[in-house]
Amino acid sequence: MKRIPAPNLMDIAWSGELRNRESMLTNLRMNRKRMGESNFGDLTTQAYGTVGIVRGLNVITTKRFGTVRVRFTDVFLKRNGKWRAIDSQETLVN
Repeated sequence: MKRIPAPNLMDIAWSGELRNRESMLTNLRMNRKRMGESNFGDLTTQAYGTVGIVRGLNVITTKRFGTVRVRFTDVFLKRNGKWRAIDSQETLVN
C-alpha cells in the first residue's frame, strides 16, 4: 500500500480532517476491519501528461452504520515511470 501514495500525499477525509500520508495509512489500517465491504463505482479517469485524476464513488457496507456512500477524487503524478497519489479528497454523500 505504501508504494502508491507519494511521501508528500495530502488527504482531506470525509470529515474534513487534513491528513498526511502516514496518518491516512494509519487510519486505513485501524479501520479496515470496521469499514466493511467497499464497492467502487462511477469511476472516471483523466490524464494530462504526467498528471492523472480519478473520480468515483465508494459504497461501503458496515454493520454499525449500514450503507455509506463516499465520493472521492484522487490526483496522481507520474514520477520515474510510476503513478503516485499526491492528493486525495473524500465527501460523504446521501
